[in-house]
Amino acid sequence: MRETKVLLVTLKDCLKKNQLTYRDVAKHLALSEASIKRLFCHGDLSLERLEQILELMDMRLIEFFALIQKEGKYISVLTSEQEKSLISQPKLLLIFFLLLNGWALQDIYSSFNIEHLESIQLLAKLDKLRLIELLPNNRVKLLTASNFSWHKNSSVQKFFEEQVLANFFKDKFKDPDSKLIFMGGMLSDASFEKVKMLFDECASKINDLMREDLKLPLNKRFGIGSVLALRRWELPIFSNLRKK
Repeated sequence: MRETKVLLVTLKDCLKKNQLTYRDVAKHLALSEASIKRLFCHGDLSLERLEQILELMDMRLIEFFALIQKEGKYISVLTSEQEKSLISQPKLLLIFFLLLNGWALQDIYSSFNIEHLESIQLLAKLDKLRLIELLPNNRVKLLTASNFSWHKNSSVQKFFEEQVLANFFKDKFKDPDSKLIFMGGMLSDASFEKVKMLFDECASKINDLMREDLKLPLNKRFGIGSVLALRRWELPIFSNLRKK
């Protein structure tokens, strides 16, 4: 699964560098744009399909796989040790999150209560955890993918459920820039699977936009939070009225 993620991220980067869109790929493969989005979202990519997409960029398979080998050094799933260390030290988690979002050390000093010496110690801890590589003159090389994932039922999952989600939904979403949509109803198994695919496509697009906006200066970006959630569910007051 990790190799598939790296392949898709690398392929998307190649398309962007060549100023090609999903629509261009769809036209080249004689498929619908929706089919191409699903293909990229779920990684259902045969070697023949991959070769056809690379033809669009005048790229050979051997050149593409060389890029994948380079990208493959990035971690897409954190280890239990890495997760526990981040959660147990708020400043360590903060500086790691900021680095992932393209912050320079000077910006971190001026915005947060973290002194220069303390930041170097935190960077050293991240280096020891193999989340970054600390280079001369305190330069940083990230070793994780920006959209890394964590283990289910892990310490990070618990932290996310107890603190992140609780705080996120405490707000009433009355701000003009906020948006909250809740939909409840009934679906067939087939439609339920289609909705999950749409969620995957949306999450992938949001991640692409965040990666693209890393090129912008810090004062042109702001923090956002987005939650996509779906499960089989019924309002408890309805469930209590069901015949046993």
